[in-house]
Amino acid sequence: MKTRRCWLYLFLCACSAALPMVSFAGEAEPNQSLGEVVVQGSRIELAKMRAQMVVLEQRFFERYNALNPIDDFDVYCNMELRTGTRVKRQSCRSVYENRAFEREGREYLQFLQSNAITSGGPVIGLTAEPPMMIGAPPAQTAEFEIGARRKEYQQNMIKVTRADPQLIELLRERSELIQRYNTLQKAKFRRN
Repeated sequence: MKTRRCWLYLFLCACSAALPMVSFAGEAEPNQSLGEVVVQGSRIELAKMRAQMVVLEQRFFERYNALNPIDDFDVYCNMELRTGTRVKRQSCRSVYENRAFEREGREYLQFLQSNAITSGGPVIGLTAEPPMMIGAPPAQTAEFEIGARRKEYQQNMIKVTRADPQLIELLRERSELIQRYNTLQKAKFRRN
């Protein structure tokens, strides 16, 4: 969900800067009818379109990472299985986000380990009293750390994207593909 919001935010910001520079071939006159659009498709076409979106995202981030001057803001994507589903989805995170989650996990594991050692090991079975916890869990959650740098990250991404016509073109291609995908999906799965 965060990835989708990031893409939408990035797309809107980049397009606001790029649209005055872009002219679309075959634009209709203001009072001219655009005609009818016929949509035919299947689940296979939808799957192909989703795969094309992933490829476009990968190309975008490869180019973005090459141009981006701040290594913490480089973005890498992986195909992940989300909890409760067998469908793999692409998940993209910046280096600084990954580091924040790694730090939080490491600190929490150290907290659990220190408590297991000082309390004589893990508590097995039911006891009258809860185990005594010594020390504190991580002081700062990863989400807080990520949120503190999010605006800087977004501003950097917009700056890098606006400066490169190839990145703007990749965003435009992805946006058109999403529009075609949504149109096809609505036509295919419309409830009558």
